[in-house]
Amino acid sequence: MLVHPLPDKLAIYDELLPGPYIYLTFPIFLVWAYHERRRPMWHKRLMLFALFLSIGAAVQRYVWLPMYHTRAGYWPFIAFTDIALLVPLVTFDLVTLRGRLHPSTLRGTAVLVAAQAVMLSLWGTDLWRKFAYGLSHAAIRLA
Repeated sequence: MLVHPLPDKLAIYDELLPGPYIYLTFPIFLVWAYHERRRPMWHKRLMLFALFLSIGAAVQRYVWLPMYHTRAGYWPFIAFTDIALLVPLVTFDLVTLRGRLHPSTLRGTAVLVAAQAVMLSLWGTDLWRKFAYGLSHAAIRLA
């Protein structure tokens, strides 16, 4: 954003919204996993949730995926990563824990879905677009 000219259309700023979602949620899982390092079952699952967030950047670069060509916004990427990554974790828990989910899986999923809900609720709003517009223009003036 600092090198290229800033976009004039406010709708383009929606594409910046996954950044704060990832940059604010990833440290939550990382610190939480560090805090739970003495409980391996918790630590491993929380680190896996942190991985879920970082793997989204790679998934977005697969332009051959059908969801890339929709006008639906960011939610197809979230749905794809949630299905591709949470389903194996839930299946693993159900198989190894005799039909139960590990508490860290439940709580991690709740944090992940809540963060996604906040991001998707801000998508397309004037509040977010004007904030991102003002912040990027302020950063350009300071640079």
